Amino acid sequence: MVWRLLTVYARTDERVHHRQWHTLNERILRYNEPCIVVGDFNDILDSSEKAGGNPRDERSMAAFREFVSDFMLMDLGFDGYPFTWRNRRESGLIQERLDRGLTLEKWLELYPEARVTHQILSGFDHTALLLIVHPTHTRWKGHFVYDLQWGKEERCKELVEERWQKWVQGSMGDRIFGKLGWVRQGIIQWRKSEGRNSKVHTERVHDQRRHAY
Repeated sequence: MVWRLLTVYARTDERVHHRQWHTLNERILRYNEPCIVVGDFNDILDSSEKAGGNPRDERSMAAFREFVSDFMLMDLGFDGYPFTWRNRRESGLIQERLDRGLTLEKWLELYPEARVTHQILSGFDHTALLLIVHPTHTRWKGHFVYDLQWGKEERCKELVEERWQKWVQGSMGDRIFGKLGWVRQGIIQWRKSEGRNSKVHTERVHDQRRHAY
C-alpha cells in the first residue's frame, strides 16, 4: 500500500505560518494516498503542552487547531518525555511540545499500532521524533521505574557513579538529561544481565517472601 509522509518545519512568523497551513491543506487534498504529517509545527494545540514562561492565550492557538480539525487530522500522541523543545536556559526554563505526528484516519487504519517516540539528543534544543509503524512486541515493555531497593546493592551504587561521570556536551540541563540517560541504560543492562527482568526471578522473589512469613 502506497502512502505519503509529509515533513514540516513551520516558521514562527504567524503570516508565514498561515501560508504553510494553506499549502499543507492543498497537498493533503491533492493526494489520493493516505498521508501522515510529521515535524516541527512551531505551535501547540493546548496550554498543557507548554511548561514555564507566560501562559499561551487560547486565541493564539486557534489557527493550528483549525488546521487540525478542518482536515480531521489525528494526533498520534507520543512515548517519552512530554516536551520536544526547550530554550536551554538554566534559569527561566520554557518547554513546549512543538513537534508531533498528525495523520488521517485512512493512514491509521493501515497502521493502527503506529506511534511516535521522543528521542532526547544531547546538545540540541529539540528532541528527535521516531515514527514506528510496526511496533515490535518483543521489546521490554513499560516505563523505566527505579526501585529504591536497588540502591542497597553495591553494584548498583558503582554503576550509577560510573555512568554519572560520563561526559555530556551542552547546557547544564542537557548534561543532566544525558547523564540520566546513561544511568538508566546502565541499570537496564545490569538488570537484564542478572536476570532481573525474568519471570523466573520474579517467581523466586515471591517464593522467598512467602516463606519468610
